[in-house]
Amino acid sequence: MYLGSTLGAFLVAGLLALAVRTELLTPEPLFMSSDTYNRAFTLHGAIMVFLFIIPSVPGALGNFVLPVMLGAKDVAFPRLNLTSYYLWIIGAVTAVCAILVGGLDTGWTFYT
Repeated sequence: MYLGSTLGAFLVAGLLALAVRTELLTPEPLFMSSDTYNRAFTLHGAIMVFLFIIPSVPGALGNFVLPVMLGAKDVAFPRLNLTSYYLWIIGAVTAVCAILVGGLDTGWTFYT
């Protein structure tokens, strides 16, 4: 589940990166306003860092590699593992919605 979700987040962030790079083809705006461009750029960075890179190592690799290394059939606490996945989904939706509706400022620092 983690692997599929983090790869889905990677795909969304990759599509945002393509949209940002497409917008930079010409000096004039092609299909985004400057505010939409800033939101797409910020959303791309936030998704790549917080929804792909950070959760993929302990979530995806920890669920596949660690039980095999220990010789276990499954993770030690499967319900806790599922709860952490659900919390990741809730956090991902909350973070993306906060950026999309303007709850956070754009840019790497999230403040003006």
